[in-house]
Amino acid sequence: MNTFYSILGPIIGIGITAVLLLFLATPLLLGLLMALKIWRYREWLAMLAVGMSLAILVESADYIYNLIYMTTSRFPPTLNIAVSVLTFATPPFLFVLVLARSRRRSWWAVAILILTSLSLLAMRSEFSARVERDAEAYRQGMKPLTPQTGTGFVRWWRHYRGLKEMILLQGHIPEATRIVLLTDPFTSRFQPQFCTGTASTYWPPVKDPAELGNVTEVAGAKDCHQDWVSGMAALDRTVSIYQAVPFQPVSAGFDQQLFAHPVVRRAFQEYHYDPANFDTAKAVLRQATGLRQTVLFSTALQPLHTPPNAFPCSEPAVLISIHDLGNVKAVLPYCALNWNLFQLDDELYFTATTQAPTPPGYEIMNPDQTNWLWRVDGTELKQLWPPL
Repeated sequence: MNTFYSILGPIIGIGITAVLLLFLATPLLLGLLMALKIWRYREWLAMLAVGMSLAILVESADYIYNLIYMTTSRFPPTLNIAVSVLTFATPPFLFVLVLARSRRRSWWAVAILILTSLSLLAMRSEFSARVERDAEAYRQGMKPLTPQTGTGFVRWWRHYRGLKEMILLQGHIPEATRIVLLTDPFTSRFQPQFCTGTASTYWPPVKDPAELGNVTEVAGAKDCHQDWVSGMAALDRTVSIYQAVPFQPVSAGFDQQLFAHPVVRRAFQEYHYDPANFDTAKAVLRQATGLRQTVLFSTALQPLHTPPNAFPCSEPAVLISIHDLGNVKAVLPYCALNWNLFQLDDELYFTATTQAPTPPGYEIMNPDQTNWLWRVDGTELKQLWPPL
């Protein structure tokens, strides 16, 4: 299978590149055909070619940016140079062609001046926007992933660079920081295990989000099973207890008054949910008892109707309560794939994974998912992920 992908991958890449170059060269080809009188000169066709070439010129800011900030994740320099030359050389050639062939030279001159000015302004704006987008990606990469108070957590995963296997942490972790690698608490098959290591090499941050950066390598990993591919890492602490706290079914029915609870009402307004769209008769209630007899309740509400979705999901919205079903502290949006409660030494944490709705036609490889992490403090939930 790997051999198949190694052969098919370059072929697909060459095909995509060829289609891109053909699209960019279309205005030039139209101009050449009319200039060489292979194709009869037509005013509307010339207008189409000029408009298309100026529209492509606007997007050429990305290729110039790639040349200035060249990285291995972008097109090679030869392709960027070829595209830049193609997009910049085509408009002048078409201008000369239409001014030489058209009977409305004055009108064309004014139109060319206006359209070229607008295209250059749009190109400059696109370049500035690209700089800002990459700068924001850089800032997000350096942004703390947890609040300043409490235990720090980051994501970890295995990465293969050639024949070398590495364990990477998200973000810049100071060298020699003690690391405890926890198996992933965000999965439906949660099996708590952990191992240890220390932070070592930091891969300097880069502005290109596709480039490997903003990560710290783990050295001296001990007792880490090869089957563990990703999870959550606890920073600068020791761990002796890491165990799941299971949820058990509750026979109580759903109280309709919960829809009027301030936390539920605000969340439903934010998610644009209608309480009447949930089948409360089929609500599934569960509870888990953790440290110091802390009781968490999860109330799963199944919507009756869901909007069209490129990645349909039948999972529920979930209300999280502490000590009492009516004491709602958090609301997970529709399509909560899984949720878990675990104990880390003398601390209690609640995790969940939700899937974002993806409208049909928005083609991506996988739907966006959000990992939620709360620390249970008495009767309160303190949200750690996503950062507030």
